[in-house]
Amino acid sequence: ARPTLLNLEAEESASAGRVTVTGGRAGVQPMQQLGSGWSGDAQLFWAGASVGAVLELTVDVPVGGEYAMEIHMTRAPDYADVRVSVNGQPMDYPLSLYAPRVMAPIPAQAGRFTLRAGSNTIRFEIADKNGASSGYFVGIDRVRFYPTGR
Repeated sequence: ARPTLLNLEAEESASAGRVTVTGGRAGVQPMQQLGSGWSGDAQLFWAGASVGAVLELTVDVPVGGEYAMEIHMTRAPDYADVRVSVNGQPMDYPLSLYAPRVMAPIPAQAGRFTLRAGSNTIRFEIADKNGASSGYFVGIDRVRFYPTGR
């Protein structure tokens, strides 16, 4: 079998009990009142956490291999900066989720990662926040893994 595109709706992971947090709480937040930019009209919303807190998403991968990861995250005036890693492999740079107003997710290219067949862990750690941000919230719409062909 060959690796294929994997599309992970973060809010469905929350509903399925595949999300753990070390601080705060994570759950499904409907987003349709803010427009149509969220897949599934919802996101995984992580609130009440602070610097150093971790959210982990578990994803099952049918075929192991190298994948390019694309993350779709909400930006807002009270959102944090996060460090992302997959199976302990860190993304090259933290993601700043601050914006002066709530903005629908745009795809962020997060790098290439080796995924194993079976269970894999995507880890989001609150690193900091923009000086203009009023909070440490995080909103994850979806994560997509594209096979790199290697």
